[in-house]
Amino acid sequence: EYKEYSPKCKMGKLSHGLLEKRMRPVTLSDGTMVWLDAGSTLRYPDGFTDDTRIVSLSGEAYFSVASDSSKLFLVQAEHGQITVTGTAFNVRSWPNEQKTLVAVAEGQVVLTAKGDASSAVSINPGHSSSVAGNNSPSTPRPTDVLRHTAWMQRKAYFDTVPLSDILSQLERWYNVQCALSNASVAQERLTIQLDAHSLDNALHL
Repeated sequence: EYKEYSPKCKMGKLSHGLLEKRMRPVTLSDGTMVWLDAGSTLRYPDGFTDDTRIVSLSGEAYFSVASDSSKLFLVQAEHGQITVTGTAFNVRSWPNEQKTLVAVAEGQVVLTAKGDASSAVSINPGHSSSVAGNNSPSTPRPTDVLRHTAWMQRKAYFDTVPLSDILSQLERWYNVQCALSNASVAQERLTIQLDAHSLDNALHL
C-alpha cells in the first residue's frame, strides 16, 4: 500500500510580517529522511518489501537515504529516475519546469532518462546533472549544492530563469496566485536571490 505526503502550506505568519518555515522531514520505513518544499508530493509505500526501494516525487525534495547495499533506492521523477544505495541529494522536478535536476551532497547517484537505462550518468558529490524530455542527462558539472538546498532555509537562487518560474516558487511558498498584467514578460529571464521576506518585499523583484 502506498501513501502520499504533500505539505499544504509550510509557512506561518509571524507578528513582524515575515514568514516562518515549519519543516519536518518524512521518515520512511527504512530510516530514509525526506524534506519536501511547499507544493511537492512524495509517494511511498508503508514498507519496502521488494529488492528495490521505490518512491516517486513531484516537486522538490532533499533526500538523506539510509544505506542498504542490498536494496537500491529509486526516486521516480517527472523526467528521470535517480538510483542510489545510501547518500544525500536534492531533486528538483516541477511539472511546469519540464526537467529533473539532481545535485549531490554526499555519496554518488545515478540519473537516467525515463525508460532509457543506457542514458545513465553518475553524479559525484558537489556536482549536478539534469534531464529533460526524451533527452539523455546532461554531463555532470561542479555546482554549489548549498544553492540547490537553499529552499530548506527559505531562500532561493535563480540564475537566468524565466519570470514565470520565479512566480511559481512564490505561489508555492506563500500559497497565493500570481498574475501578470502583461503576459509577454513571463519568459523574461532574471537572475535573483529571494530570502525570507514578506510577500510584498519578495514581489519587488
